[in-house]
Amino acid sequence: KIDAIFNLACPASPVHYQYNPIRTLKMGTLAMYNVLGMAAKLNIPILQASTSEVYGYQTNIPFSEESTPQPLSPYALGKYAGELYSILKWRSANMPIVVLRPFNAFGPYQSPRAITSELIIKCLTGQDVVTTEGIQTREFNYVSNLVDGFILASESENAIGEVINLGCGEEISIRDLVLKIHQLTKSKSELHIGELPTRPGEIFRMFASNKKASDILTWKPHVSHEEGLKTTINWFQKYLTQ
Repeated sequence: KIDAIFNLACPASPVHYQYNPIRTLKMGTLAMYNVLGMAAKLNIPILQASTSEVYGYQTNIPFSEESTPQPLSPYALGKYAGELYSILKWRSANMPIVVLRPFNAFGPYQSPRAITSELIIKCLTGQDVVTTEGIQTREFNYVSNLVDGFILASESENAIGEVINLGCGEEISIRDLVLKIHQLTKSKSELHIGELPTRPGEIFRMFASNKKASDILTWKPHVSHEEGLKTTINWFQKYLTQ
């Protein structure tokens, strides 16, 4: 028996979608079409994971769900198309759908392609850390906080038909993230901050308003960024010594 579908499927690597834009777009649109068809056939709710990346370039900070998305990558564009199709099916077919926009996740088991896990691994193994100037800000959310949000959304009738941010509402610059992880790992890695050029289409500020998640889901993050970093570092220390 299937109670609900949580659809998180999509390639999320910038390297992947840079070289495979059509496949990435298809995953966000055609695959979403198939998942919605299955949910309709089984008459069950669907939780569609979108992404904070759909916001793209914004002048209103923090990002609220009322802002008009301006995607800056094939990944974000595909995710936004998935959002629009989800809401279309909710309005036209009364399907029980919730769209969630999680902001950068981190935690144990994460792929080293993600910046937090990449930095932790490099700092723990003494590799040089080479970055851009790092003035761009992001917000990072410990994985269990996001899981809590998904579960609450799956249980809330008030969330149906809504687009909801899942973010802690705090931002940190990439430079400060590098320095924080370097400190927490007591690393001997050499830091080369500012040696890489800024990526084209970079979003320079990204963090969420989580008021809607608080109001509708009574959700709030229980694990702080620093606490989550310490837990993640401890996990990677054990993983790397196995």
